[in-house]
Amino acid sequence: MTTLYQPASPDAIDKCIARLAVAFQRQIDAATVKVYRDTMSDLPLWAIEAGELQLRRKGGTFFPSAPEWHAAAQQAITGREHEVMTTKPSAPDVYECQECRDTGWGEVDRDGKTVCLPCTCRQWNTTYRRNTISSRKFQERA
Repeated sequence: MTTLYQPASPDAIDKCIARLAVAFQRQIDAATVKVYRDTMSDLPLWAIEAGELQLRRKGGTFFPSAPEWHAAAQQAITGREHEVMTTKPSAPDVYECQECRDTGWGEVDRDGKTVCLPCTCRQWNTTYRRNTISSRKFQERA
């Protein structure tokens, strides 16, 4: 799984919940934190944080429900996928990352053997992200 879609850690989710509670001036008990954490556990941290920011900016009288927050985070994912899919591809033989040639995999020599490891460009390389999302959407249709 790419870092772009790697689920957030429970501690990171707890920090987001705490920030949102402060923004809405609410006290959140442990049982409520667990429900929110469980609801958000399938999402990457960047999407949870984007949903949190959207909800803080929207404001309101009531603390957002877990499904509302999850939906806001899903909107962030959809927006990022749209951005990646509509970004103009680079010309052939012109790579954003020379190390992996936009494949997301770099070759490393270990004890005389060449092994492939995930490239560090995966988080910022738009060509890699576009290809990964296209592949994932194709697999979902199959």
